[in-house]
Amino acid sequence: MDGRRLLTLAQKLVEGVAAGTPLTGGDGAPECRSEISRAYYATFLVAGAFLDRIGFAVENSPGAHVAVRYALNNSGDAVLREVARDLDILHAERRKADYEMKDSRAETPANAEVVVARAASAIAWLDDVRDTAAAERLGAIATAISAWLRGAQTAGLRQKSGTR
Repeated sequence: MDGRRLLTLAQKLVEGVAAGTPLTGGDGAPECRSEISRAYYATFLVAGAFLDRIGFAVENSPGAHVAVRYALNNSGDAVLREVARDLDILHAERRKADYEMKDSRAETPANAEVVVARAASAIAWLDDVRDTAAAERLGAIATAISAWLRGAQTAGLRQKSGTR
């Protein structure tokens, strides 16, 4: 599945809460928490697909979430470092929304809108790099991540066989 569909879902939930018609009725608190969670996962999945495209497999493990952020942060690319920073923020917001029920900030439409907008921006940056980067830039990114991965003691990401 394309992670962008989760972003679309988050955006639809935001629209419903903003229009005063949340799916569950009431104040829209469950929708806001779900928006935040879906926005994070959308960005994580798109980032994983980007890494897959340049020769890295994201493993199905708890360490994958950290590994994806670290890989982007160690890519040598300024745009991807920004995406890593956004993923870190989105991950923290997602953990609050999913696990910290006493944190009512995760239930506010304004906060959920900011989180969804951050996810949309990060995905747009990933798409821009994917679609417009010259082969040399993508090669340099893959080389930098490969060098980082060789020295990293992290689970969750591996280089696919037959790539750099």
